[in-house]
Amino acid sequence: KTQNEENFEAESYGGAPYIREAQRLGLADVGDPENTAFLPAYDVQVPGLHPGKKREHGLRAARWTLAEIYDGGVRWETAALVSAEPQGDEMILTFNKRVTPDDKNTILRGFSIAGEDGKFYMAHARHRAEGSYWDRTKIIHVWSPLVEKPVAVRYGWATSPMGNLKVNGKEWLPLASFRADDWDWPE
Repeated sequence: KTQNEENFEAESYGGAPYIREAQRLGLADVGDPENTAFLPAYDVQVPGLHPGKKREHGLRAARWTLAEIYDGGVRWETAALVSAEPQGDEMILTFNKRVTPDDKNTILRGFSIAGEDGKFYMAHARHRAEGSYWDRTKIIHVWSPLVEKPVAVRYGWATSPMGNLKVNGKEWLPLASFRADDWDWPE
């Protein structure tokens, strides 16, 4: 099933996001960052294990190849989470690049937040209100009225997540799923 606001928490539990995380982190073990990359594709994925939208996957892989392997005049960027710090009832996320919704919406979707009990709830998120557009879109405030003292945050954490953030707003550059915790997969 595709994650939505009605089934958000139920769809957040499963093995798929852990598999994506292992694939992304496993590339570091390859030792060839110039010729390998993790290409997020949850934004063009249909529910199920085998990708149904092969053309979209292929175009994304071709863009990365043209940008990183050949000098094809195509830009490819990834955004890394620099920090995730609790501040009162919010988590403040800082990225090394701008991350904005793909639909130019002001609503940031796909975040969940947890307190010390480890239970994740769908969260609200917004960009920092002050500063230049270029700086404030690197900082995201995440909160939920169900979590008084947050300690962990996740983004795009489901089999078919509902995240809408792109690196520098480019539709072919989705922000990879991530988590700011190291909790084991619940049994």
